[in-house]
Amino acid sequence: TPLELYDKPANQFVAQFIGTPQMNVVAAAQMPQAAAAYGLPVAADGFIGLRPENLAVLPAGQGQLSGQVELVEALGAETLIYVSTDSGAQLVARQNSRSALSAGDRVGLQLQPETVHLFDAGGRVTRTGVAVAATH
Repeated sequence: TPLELYDKPANQFVAQFIGTPQMNVVAAAQMPQAAAAYGLPVAADGFIGLRPENLAVLPAGQGQLSGQVELVEALGAETLIYVSTDSGAQLVARQNSRSALSAGDRVGLQLQPETVHLFDAGGRVTRTGVAVAATH
């Protein structure tokens, strides 16, 4: 079913194809602090997949990642926050509330380890997370 594909994609292509906005997929080398914080078994040449709703945007200095807001897209019932992390990863976070953030603001990002998807260098799933919405 579509929800099974969303929750447990067979590979990186399916993970990014299902869902809007698509899953954030970042090289593990760009998120070493996130992998280390939770002891995620990701290969050095692998990838970390994070659904936008499973990233919580926090005040600067909090969370496993830090970065700068590039764009805030207010869509009414939800807000998409585009963040460039200090390690160069581009991430999109979705929250079900309005945001006072604006481009240039420093933020922290908190990920939920149980929702992280891991992929090997070839895009094959090595660990599938459980889709659980982040609390904002």
